[in-house]
Amino acid sequence: MNARLVWKATLFALIASTVACNRVESPAKTASDVAKAREEAARRMASARDAASEDLNDAAGDAAKAQYAVALAKARSDHDIAIQQCEALPGDEQKSCKDKADADMERATASAKEVLDRARM
Repeated sequence: MNARLVWKATLFALIASTVACNRVESPAKTASDVAKAREEAARRMASARDAASEDLNDAAGDAAKAQYAVALAKARSDHDIAIQQCEALPGDEQKSCKDKADADMERATASAKEVLDRARM
Protein backbone atom coordinates (compact mmCIF):
# COMPACT_ATOMS: atom_id res chain seq x y z
CA MET A 1 0.00 0.00 0.00
CA ASN A 2 2.76 2.47 0.93
CA ALA A 3 4.73 1.60 -2.20
CA ARG A 4 1.70 2.39 -4.35
CA LEU A 5 1.24 5.74 -2.57
CA VAL A 6 4.92 6.61 -2.99
CA TRP A 7 4.75 5.66 -6.68
CA LYS A 8 1.68 7.89 -7.23
CA ALA A 9 3.25 10.81 -5.36
CA THR A 10 6.48 10.47 -7.35
CA LEU A 11 4.60 10.29 -10.63
CA PHE A 12 2.50 13.33 -9.72
CA ALA A 13 5.59 15.33 -8.71
CA LEU A 14 7.36 14.41 -11.95
CA ILE A 15 4.41 15.43 -14.09
CA ALA A 16 3.87 18.66 -12.15
CA SER A 17 7.52 19.68 -12.43
CA THR A 18 7.63 18.92 -16.15
CA VAL A 19 4.52 20.97 -16.85
CA ALA A 20 5.71 23.92 -14.77
CA CYS A 21 9.19 24.12 -16.31
CA ASN A 22 8.17 24.79 -19.89
CA ARG A 23 4.96 26.71 -19.34
CA VAL A 24 4.21 29.08 -22.23
CA GLU A 25 3.79 32.70 -21.17
CA SER A 26 1.19 34.96 -22.67
CA PRO A 27 2.40 37.32 -25.41
CA ALA A 28 1.79 40.30 -23.11
CA LYS A 29 3.86 38.78 -20.29
CA THR A 30 6.62 37.86 -22.73
CA ALA A 31 6.65 41.38 -24.19
CA SER A 32 6.82 42.85 -20.70
CA ASP A 33 9.64 40.51 -19.67
CA VAL A 34 11.58 41.24 -22.86
CA ALA A 35 11.14 44.99 -22.33
CA LYS A 36 12.41 44.67 -18.75
CA ALA A 37 15.36 42.57 -19.91
CA ARG A 38 16.19 45.19 -22.56
CA GLU A 39 16.03 47.99 -19.98
CA GLU A 40 18.31 46.03 -17.66
CA ALA A 41 20.62 45.31 -20.60
CA ALA A 42 20.82 49.01 -21.41
CA ARG A 43 21.65 49.84 -17.77
CA ARG A 44 24.24 47.05 -17.63
CA MET A 45 25.85 48.19 -20.89
CA ALA A 46 25.93 51.84 -19.76
CA SER A 47 27.53 50.81 -16.49
CA ALA A 48 30.11 48.66 -18.28
CA ARG A 49 30.90 51.48 -20.71
CA ASP A 50 31.28 53.95 -17.85
CA ALA A 51 33.62 51.58 -16.05
CA ALA A 52 35.53 50.99 -19.27
CA SER A 53 35.81 54.71 -19.86
CA GLU A 54 37.18 55.21 -16.36
CA ASP A 55 39.70 52.40 -16.91
CA LEU A 56 40.79 53.91 -20.22
CA ASN A 57 41.12 57.37 -18.71
CA ASP A 58 43.12 56.08 -15.79
CA ALA A 59 46.85 56.17 -16.58
CA ALA A 60 47.17 52.61 -15.27
CA GLY A 61 43.92 51.49 -16.94
CA ASP A 62 43.92 48.31 -18.95
CA ALA A 63 42.10 48.66 -22.29
CA ALA A 64 41.81 44.91 -22.77
CA LYS A 65 40.21 44.53 -19.35
CA ALA A 66 37.75 47.31 -20.18
CA GLN A 67 36.86 45.72 -23.52
CA TYR A 68 36.41 42.36 -21.78
CA ALA A 69 34.02 43.92 -19.24
CA VAL A 70 31.92 45.47 -22.02
CA ALA A 71 31.88 42.23 -24.04
CA LEU A 72 30.86 40.27 -20.95
CA ALA A 73 28.06 42.72 -20.16
CA LYS A 74 26.82 42.45 -23.75
CA ALA A 75 26.89 38.64 -23.64
CA ARG A 76 24.89 38.60 -20.39
CA SER A 77 22.43 41.18 -21.70
CA ASP A 78 21.88 39.34 -24.99
CA HIS A 79 21.38 36.12 -23.01
CA ASP A 80 18.81 37.68 -20.69
CA ILE A 81 16.82 39.08 -23.63
CA ALA A 82 16.96 35.77 -25.51
CA ILE A 83 15.78 33.82 -22.45
CA GLN A 84 12.81 36.15 -22.05
CA GLN A 85 11.92 35.69 -25.73
CA CYS A 86 12.14 31.91 -25.30
CA GLU A 87 9.42 32.06 -22.65
CA ALA A 88 6.82 32.59 -25.41
CA LEU A 89 7.62 29.22 -27.01
CA PRO A 90 5.98 25.90 -26.12
CA GLY A 91 7.71 22.90 -24.49
CA ASP A 92 10.58 21.52 -26.51
CA GLU A 93 10.95 24.67 -28.60
CA GLN A 94 11.38 26.67 -25.39
CA LYS A 95 14.03 24.28 -24.11
CA SER A 96 15.89 24.35 -27.45
CA CYS A 97 15.71 28.13 -27.51
CA LYS A 98 17.10 28.39 -23.96
CA ASP A 99 19.84 25.87 -24.75
CA LYS A 100 20.84 27.97 -27.78
CA ALA A 101 20.83 31.15 -25.68
CA ASP A 102 23.06 29.45 -23.10
CA ALA A 103 25.44 28.20 -25.80
CA ASP A 104 25.59 31.64 -27.43
CA MET A 105 26.48 33.21 -24.09
CA GLU A 106 29.18 30.62 -23.45
CA ARG A 107 30.68 31.29 -26.90
CA ALA A 108 30.60 35.07 -26.44
CA THR A 109 32.14 34.79 -22.97
CA ALA A 110 34.87 32.46 -24.22
CA SER A 111 35.60 34.76 -27.15
CA ALA A 112 35.89 37.79 -24.86
CA LYS A 113 38.22 35.84 -22.57
CA GLU A 114 40.42 34.83 -25.51
CA VAL A 115 40.73 38.47 -26.58
CA LEU A 116 41.67 39.43 -23.03
CA ASP A 117 44.22 36.62 -22.77
CA ARG A 118 45.81 37.54 -26.12
CA ALA A 119 46.08 41.19 -25.09
CA ARG A 120 47.86 40.24 -21.88
CA MET A 121 50.55 38.26 -23.71
